[in-house]
Amino acid sequence: MKLDPSCHRDFFHHHQLKNTPARNLVYHLLQANQPITLGRLFKLVSKQSKSEKISHSTVFRILEQFIKVKIVEKINLETESTPLYQIINQDHHHHQLVCTACKKIISIEECPLNNYGKKVANQNQFTIHHHQFTLYGFCADCQKHSH
Repeated sequence: MKLDPSCHRDFFHHHQLKNTPARNLVYHLLQANQPITLGRLFKLVSKQSKSEKISHSTVFRILEQFIKVKIVEKINLETESTPLYQIINQDHHHHQLVCTACKKIISIEECPLNNYGKKVANQNQFTIHHHQFTLYGFCADCQKHSH
């Protein structure tokens, strides 16, 4: 897949990052495949950047830069041995159901903490910029297989 080198130019400029083909590719893949581990992301980067070799350490550094400027957040789930990465969307918090048997992650579209979060923030004179909400249990398929 060939990305337009300028496709995220304004976005990166806004976050004071240089627009590079590697950053564009990592960001594009994060948008399409999140949450995702570093290992899985690197495999996708390697597959799609045949002409330009992008190293594992470069992908890691890009993720760390994205975390530093609050584009990406690192999630540590108790079902995963390595962290997952996902884009921070200021308009939509990330919430998920995680199956502890098969490790399936199901996104929750509605924010169950909106009103409560605002109430707690107001009571404590605190500004919340984002949050995570994860519930652990068994998905429907694993429930069927356990009976």
